[in-house]
Amino acid sequence: MNVLKSRNGLMRKIYLIFGLVLILGIAVQAADRKITLDSLNVNNDQLYISYHIDGLLDAKTIQGLERGLTSEVIHKIRLWKSKKLFSSISTEKVITVKILYDNWEDKFRIVTDDENRLTSQVQTVRDMSSLIRNYMILPVDELESGTKYYISIQTTLKPVSAETYHELSEWLSGPSRSDDKEKPKKSGQNRIFDVFMNVLGFGETELKFKSDNFFYKENNTLQFIQ
Repeated sequence: MNVLKSRNGLMRKIYLIFGLVLILGIAVQAADRKITLDSLNVNNDQLYISYHIDGLLDAKTIQGLERGLTSEVIHKIRLWKSKKLFSSISTEKVITVKILYDNWEDKFRIVTDDENRLTSQVQTVRDMSSLIRNYMILPVDELESGTKYYISIQTTLKPVSAETYHELSEWLSGPSRSDDKEKPKKSGQNRIFDVFMNVLGFGETELKFKSDNFFYKENNTLQFIQ
């Protein structure tokens, strides 16, 4: 009886996920996303970077936000000392953008380390997630003379934020037994959930970029090496 009840509960959850497929629609082909470096320059003795990503938040992601999902974009910007064998990180900056739809305000809410903004404009949501403008990396007096450097960018789009993903996954797995001493292994329900999230187009997307090597020159300019 318990086995049958558990199986029926699983089937109900699977039907609900199929309903989510019908509501959101089958995933469209992912956009040709890539990171484009707009500028890397020195201003007021600081090293700044600007870049953009076309199509980072596609229509599917926006639709998911409007239907209650919370999304997250994480930018990791690293400055490396370039070496033949093993390059080393000089500094790392992390920019996190969390996006959700605030039903009370009937607007998108965009949360970063610096602000908590409400907007009704989809383009503002896209711009704040995919446009990095004049972001300070470090003071140039921390750069070593005669040393080659390069910049790497890693942008991760999570159409379903880690917190939301965990909540949905736990819901599909069912209540855990509090007396279990060992951490339970990933269940078949979780694997089904992972497959469906990818089918729906809500799997993680990771983009990477690496600049050419460059030297810092004393007249506040950068010399790039092809």
